[in-house]
Amino acid sequence: MSLRGPGAAEAQAQHGERLAVDGGPPVHRGPWPAWPQPTEAEEAAVLRVVRDGTWCSAARGVRVVEAFEEAFATLHAASPAAPASPLQPEGARLGAVACSSGTAALILALEAAGVGPGDEVIVPPYTFIATASACLFLGAVPVFADVEPRTLCLDPEAVRRAWTPRTKAVVPVHFAGCPADLGALSALCAERGAALVEDACQAPGAAWRGRPVGSWGTFGCFSFQESKNLSAGEGGAVTGSAPGIDLVWSLHNVGRQRGGAWYGHPRIGQNARMTALQAALLQAQLGRFEDLARRREAGAAALLEALAAVPGILPLAPPPEVTRHAWHLFAFRFDPAAFGGHSRAEFLRALGAEGVPASAGYTLLSGNEAVQRRARANAARGGAPEPRYEDAPLPVAAAAAQDCCWMAHPVLLAGEGEVVAAAAAMAKIQRAWTRAG
Repeated sequence: MSLRGPGAAEAQAQHGERLAVDGGPPVHRGPWPAWPQPTEAEEAAVLRVVRDGTWCSAARGVRVVEAFEEAFATLHAASPAAPASPLQPEGARLGAVACSSGTAALILALEAAGVGPGDEVIVPPYTFIATASACLFLGAVPVFADVEPRTLCLDPEAVRRAWTPRTKAVVPVHFAGCPADLGALSALCAERGAALVEDACQAPGAAWRGRPVGSWGTFGCFSFQESKNLSAGEGGAVTGSAPGIDLVWSLHNVGRQRGGAWYGHPRIGQNARMTALQAALLQAQLGRFEDLARRREAGAAALLEALAAVPGILPLAPPPEVTRHAWHLFAFRFDPAAFGGHSRAEFLRALGAEGVPASAGYTLLSGNEAVQRRARANAARGGAPEPRYEDAPLPVAAAAAQDCCWMAHPVLLAGEGEVVAAAAAMAKIQRAWTRAG
């Protein structure tokens, strides 16, 4: 792939210059692409809903929400040529339920999977808190299993080691948009009779071995929070097949039943419905989802190629089974030894001064005191053993919490020349600090 672009020459001219953090000129000047990126299509879609008065998805607005649900399910449905999942009946039609947030999606999916007080749910420790808090809300106890070094996604062998007779579900997180090992995890859950609830909040459109995420597990959970690749400010969705997805629909719609009476509530549910305004925004974005996905892929490929020449910057390396990466984040490991012993915090500060936005990412959920307190209380109420998170072997996740760096997906939308400038900024810092050392 050619690395030429409108910013490449400027980036290459920075060799040997003083670091911006020390008063020199930055490698990159000007803004990066904003996100979300509203267009006339979103404006028109929302305006139609506003004028129609179809705002609530429990009333006339349900038509708008259902149209988005159908399109989103189609995006993630497996083709006839895709490998089978042991957790999805052959020929089953994938459905989707749009809801109020990714957190709500996880709670609904776990509840539909039968997770309750005293159950254990295996989750990664390197993730957003909702992955663990979802099962805590249901009275269950999160059990942390380590992640794989190449992807920072849940390690199937670590899941096997963490399994107990109380394990009710496994929640792999498709971190940064990269699918976890869905082949191994779906086989393990099918073998042992547990639910696989995919946390695909960062991974719409991604695929493992040609089968989309959200169609491998018992359920798939997605987020449409403002930073996500599909955004409605807030919002979420659960994917799955009948009868499970029908149960999710009931749980998210105050216990109503599809086709049932308005005041008929055969079960207790919550109001976690998506509004028609949110669905209209999302439906409009689906029209350009593929174009944006290809632009992220091209940006990521250019950045991977450029960073191959930068010592101490180690991008995560998806295995060949990842046939599509959503690139919600571009994540890489930072090696201080290649940067003259400077810390990750110093590196991120210097990178920001060069005009390249990046962040440090997650801390370990296994060390979060609020998670620990609620987990201990849930275990006591549910008659489960008290969790001992301090004893959990999590070396890969612990290392990632110390050395991983992220760039958000809008950086990848900037074009190859701008992306190469980001790599040049890292190379500039590396050279300056190793010469100083």
